[in-house]
Amino acid sequence: MRTALTDPAAEPRYARRVVPTTSAAPARPRLRRVGVVAMAAIAAVGIAAFDDAAPTGQPFVDGVWRVGAALLTVISATLAGPVAGVIAAAAAAGASGDVVLFLVAVVGIAAAVVASRALPLRRRELGAVTGLAVSVVVFRLSFTAPHGMATLVAGAVVAVLVLGAVIDGERWYRRTVVATVLTIGFAMVLGLLALGLAGLGARSDVTAAIDDADAAQQLIHDGELGRAGVRVQDAAAALQRTDEAISKPWVRVTKLLPVLAQHVELLDTLVGLGAEATETAGAVLTRLDDGALAINDGSVDIATLAAVTPDVEQLASVVHELALRVDELDSPWLVSPVRSRLRTVRDDLADLDEEATRASAAIGFAPAMLGADGPRRYLVVFATPSEARGSVGLLGNWAVLTVTDGRLALGGVGRISDLAALLAAEPDVALGGPARYLDAYGGYDIVGEPQDATISPHFPDVGEVVAGLFASATGTTVNGVVLADPATLAGILQLTGPIVVDDVRLDARTAERFLLVDQYETFASNDQRIDFLSGVIQQAFLAVLSMDSSDLWTLRNALREPVRQDRLAIYAMVDSEQTVLAELGLTAGFPAPGLEPALDAEHGPVDDVVAAITLNRGQNKIDAFLHRWVSYDALVDPATGGLRARMVVELTNDAPAAGLSEAIIGSNDQGLPPGTNWQRLRLYSAHRFVAATIDGGPLAMQVGEEFGLAVATADVQIPAGATVTIVVELEGEVDLRDGYDLAVAGQALPNPDRVDITVWTTDGSAVSEAGMAATGSQWFSSTTTSADLRHHLAIG
Repeated sequence: MRTALTDPAAEPRYARRVVPTTSAAPARPRLRRVGVVAMAAIAAVGIAAFDDAAPTGQPFVDGVWRVGAALLTVISATLAGPVAGVIAAAAAAGASGDVVLFLVAVVGIAAAVVASRALPLRRRELGAVTGLAVSVVVFRLSFTAPHGMATLVAGAVVAVLVLGAVIDGERWYRRTVVATVLTIGFAMVLGLLALGLAGLGARSDVTAAIDDADAAQQLIHDGELGRAGVRVQDAAAALQRTDEAISKPWVRVTKLLPVLAQHVELLDTLVGLGAEATETAGAVLTRLDDGALAINDGSVDIATLAAVTPDVEQLASVVHELALRVDELDSPWLVSPVRSRLRTVRDDLADLDEEATRASAAIGFAPAMLGADGPRRYLVVFATPSEARGSVGLLGNWAVLTVTDGRLALGGVGRISDLAALLAAEPDVALGGPARYLDAYGGYDIVGEPQDATISPHFPDVGEVVAGLFASATGTTVNGVVLADPATLAGILQLTGPIVVDDVRLDARTAERFLLVDQYETFASNDQRIDFLSGVIQQAFLAVLSMDSSDLWTLRNALREPVRQDRLAIYAMVDSEQTVLAELGLTAGFPAPGLEPALDAEHGPVDDVVAAITLNRGQNKIDAFLHRWVSYDALVDPATGGLRARMVVELTNDAPAAGLSEAIIGSNDQGLPPGTNWQRLRLYSAHRFVAATIDGGPLAMQVGEEFGLAVATADVQIPAGATVTIVVELEGEVDLRDGYDLAVAGQALPNPDRVDITVWTTDGSAVSEAGMAATGSQWFSSTTTSADLRHHLAIG
């Protein structure tokens, strides 16, 4: 029995099956595998927790979705076959765009390749490593364009792993994936259905709100603020109904779902804040229409104006908040058509925000400038661009506008020659003004010929000089200077209707042409013309004061274009008021880097400046026949910031050699043939002048400095019916870290300039920004204008 019992061959078969060998051995690889997968999952979750992906726009919900995506990536990579791991990791490497991320993706590729030859237990561990590497990359992907591409690539990479796990993974995983996909898909369908039904229900209200807003905008432009207020309030009511429709619980639950949440939040914000903004705007417009901006019997009710100031400030605050919130809503999770429309709304709101801020600042300063704290005197000077100067043209007549507690009165109207005579009678009158004005133009006899005080293209300097000359000549100190030209008068007559002076009828259509050219054919003597202009000034002022329903808003609209072209400008002696005027675009400042108050507050300083300023030297009114073409081609090196440029100025003189009065085509004892246009050309640039030619031959130009810019000067004669072309070569550097900002300074001449701008790069890199058309890496603009132009380009 002992032999039988101890003989292995005699032992029953079941006894060998139950004899243990090493009881802990099978558990160790499984434990190690679980540990590796767990550590990879924990690391991926940590990465996801600190990522900024916002599929719903709600921090907690977004965190849940990111953690879920991280776990899904690691688990899917653990269960998927090596082929799926290699494909996903390789795709992540290709999209990484960063050396560190590329190396991480390479680790994932290596792990997947090794897994293809490893034992099954090892394969799961290597799959987890691949999943972690892919997680690191996809949560750090970033593309500047096209928008949303990073999200699409990340989704595609993870989808490869999920598909591989469904094919090669275990049954429980397949069931879990199917259940999850069906649940999320069903929720998305329900969310779309709820959102669609809410949209259909609110469609008529949205359409009504848009129609009311469009109608209100036109009414505001026409100065009918009361009716505009009613339409804006109607729009607010429609938006409020829309807000109620999309605030239903079954619509708001969609904010838990990726992509849908971003669109619902966008709609919710636009409708909710839009309803608040339109409601406020409607109330403000209605109160403004109740005499706050009216000119009645020659006066403005300052008390009423001050009473609505808090309303306007509130409106500006609401619009600013709306603009900020809409700007924050831009997201890579928005579909392209919605995001494109959002950009348009954002740009419109930015413009509206700027307008509202300016209106708030203006109405806050208006009482003081209208004499609430004591009488204010403003010197109004009239210039003619037919004899061009840097700021519009030669000065002719002047008048003193006095404002006392809102009541306007036009004092004496005089000739500029009267000031010259008074200055000549005063001994030792010195020219005063900013140092830059005295440095650039101190060599001219401005005191003896104050009509030339507008020689500078920076009107704030001109205003200070003119105010000083007027005080020296008359002993009267003014609080500011207003510059106007024939286009300004035409704008006023558009509002008031025609006036008749010395049997000459002027209206909005004929005034500018008559004052630029025809008056010199109609009146034989200079004294007759000056007396006629004095009568025009007085009649236009009386017409403004006697309008049945005149108000400052409609006057603003009528003068919008002269202001934009720097034909109407204001200089205030008080710095704080001058700053507000600059923000309103009323100072006609030159857009140079060192003259920040002259710049549009939206754009700020500039990197490059282009300007061609022509100054009439012939002492005639021939510039009504001058046409200019200004071209600027800039080649930028993104690597160094180096710039080479060519500026071309083409001057065409359409004046005849005979048939017009001496005042127009004569050279006033200059000895030039009749019809010759003699100009002093001043070219401004932020760069170095290298060479210059005129009609292909060399041109000697005197190079100096003004406004922190290089300025090259030369005298040019253009015969009747001829064209001359000046070409200058430039070299310099620009700081491209914040893009390339270019300012083109306009000049208020009788005929607008044709301006062509072209920018391209040495390496062919993209130049991206709205406002200029694109052809490959070359960006260009072409326009006809007298106003300043601004361009911003993001290079690289």
